[in-house]
Amino acid sequence: MTNKSRLLHPVLIFNVVWLGVMTLFLMRFSKVLNATNRQITSAVGLILIPYTLTLGVSALYFRLVPKLKADRNHLLCDMSQMEELSILTGRLKWWIFFWAVFSFAEILASGGVPLVWAVTGNSKTYFDFGIQSLHGLLNSLILAIGLTYTGIFVRYGGRRYLLGPLGVLAWSILLITRSMMIVDLLQSAMVVVLYKGISKKIATRLVVAVILVTVGFGAIGDLRTGAINFRTLAQPTDAYPDWLPSGFLWVYIYVTTPLNNLAYTIASSHPVDNILFPNTAAPLFPHIVRDAIYGDSLATSLSGELVDSAFNVSTAYVGPFQDYGSLGIVSFSVLIAAFAGFYWRRSNFRDQLIYVVIGQCLFMTIFYNHFFSLPVITQIIWIYLFFLKSRSKNPSETAVGGRENFSLNTHSLGA
Repeated sequence: MTNKSRLLHPVLIFNVVWLGVMTLFLMRFSKVLNATNRQITSAVGLILIPYTLTLGVSALYFRLVPKLKADRNHLLCDMSQMEELSILTGRLKWWIFFWAVFSFAEILASGGVPLVWAVTGNSKTYFDFGIQSLHGLLNSLILAIGLTYTGIFVRYGGRRYLLGPLGVLAWSILLITRSMMIVDLLQSAMVVVLYKGISKKIATRLVVAVILVTVGFGAIGDLRTGAINFRTLAQPTDAYPDWLPSGFLWVYIYVTTPLNNLAYTIASSHPVDNILFPNTAAPLFPHIVRDAIYGDSLATSLSGELVDSAFNVSTAYVGPFQDYGSLGIVSFSVLIAAFAGFYWRRSNFRDQLIYVVIGQCLFMTIFYNHFFSLPVITQIIWIYLFFLKSRSKNPSETAVGGRENFSLNTHSLGA
């Protein structure tokens, strides 16, 4: 890792996000935020302390223990293997074909796409699109393809590779899914920061972009909900600076209410103490498997206890608490810290892309548990498949454009 890439250190990402949101919460700009300061600081401390300690212990461990032999059984193990780039890009094209065939089948099965439904006044929504159990895997596949193309562009050059993340963005618009759009944009930004860092010029542009997005977010929200209606719902306090555009109140409410809901869940509910981790792990499984494993054993809601049903997000930690209380929160922090710490220390292209997926999951813990979200975390499996090295010992025997490798990957997928 370069010094610039330290901006994406797992300790920095996680602590900045959680401490930043806690600071915003303690400003008390909304009457909706009814958790006490002690409840909030205790919850955040319960999350951050074991997470940070785990990364500290893992850093010490990797310093003291002899380095393991580098894993070289995948494409582009180092920069000297540039001839393998064409194999990777050829393989990606075949995976795009694979995705396109099954996505077309989903369109036929669903009778169209959500954007067309919205424009034509059809009552169907995004939740009516796709083939159950297959849809999440296809979403994770196209996200992984977009991420890999972004990484190729940043690391090796070639503006044509930007068509990958732009294609994902276009597909997310067709499906009207904000979650896919956010994951795509966030992962693309992280890849750039990982390899290029942030110059003063880029930082300035980023700040301007955030302000514009915030203002635009508020403007769209006002059009859909109404500025007066939202202010009634958000209940800004006298401390809130009214001179700010409405977008800032929208963003403030959306980033602080998940923490408020988590604190409320901790104070008002009891864990189910289920060894199957129903509220943490259930989203990881396709619906068919999920129903077979858990049935009706899930708690009242995967969102936990809500202060206001209009704000129904409760951070990534509501599931672990519902399963095992404070021990569940600590265990989840230790688990994701160990996971992030391992991949942070990897230096090859494949594992750096995997770390970007993990970094995005860390960033989004203030909202959702992407670590156990099938369409998000399955990107790691796809990336491993993309980078599988041919079993042929002679590079010249590898099929042009990666066709041989596509055959190997599809076999692995069906296994």
